[in-house]
Amino acid sequence: IKDFNLFIERGDPEIVIYTLNRFLSVMTDLVFAYQGTLDKFLGDGLMALFGAPYQSNQDSFNAVNAAIAMQRRLHMLNEELQSYNIDPIELGIGINMGEVVVGYIGSEMRMDYTAIGNAVNLAARLMQQSKSRQILISDNVLSQINNAFSVRSVVGLNLKGVTNMPNIYEVLY
Repeated sequence: IKDFNLFIERGDPEIVIYTLNRFLSVMTDLVFAYQGTLDKFLGDGLMALFGAPYQSNQDSFNAVNAAIAMQRRLHMLNEELQSYNIDPIELGIGINMGEVVVGYIGSEMRMDYTAIGNAVNLAARLMQQSKSRQILISDNVLSQINNAFSVRSVVGLNLKGVTNMPNIYEVLY
């Protein structure tokens, strides 16, 4: 969720929790609908994996379709929230693909299933740089979706911690 800290500062804690739970519920349903795996909730967002634990040749298509569905569904969620006099929320999404290590990571007391690697870090940086209603993808994703979606090149992004800057595209939906 973009600018969620401002939402928290202005909002009643019960409304913030309600809004966050509704948002995460709706978005999680869409991850599952497009054969994704929910990795974790990230406070005001979520991390999803497509292609883990099982890979298919549709993983990149599923990830982009899920992102488009999320952006479109957010409009209906905002209408629902506004009927309760809750301010609308905005969403930015980053998608990357590549080799990662997937498995259970943690301590002897608690472990979580997750993915780790540069591909995950780049997806996180794309999400951080995305604007409201924007879906950013790397050239790795673009090469897999073969012109199935309209995109435009994005220039001038500064992705913190990324040394080999890939070409970045915005999915137009």
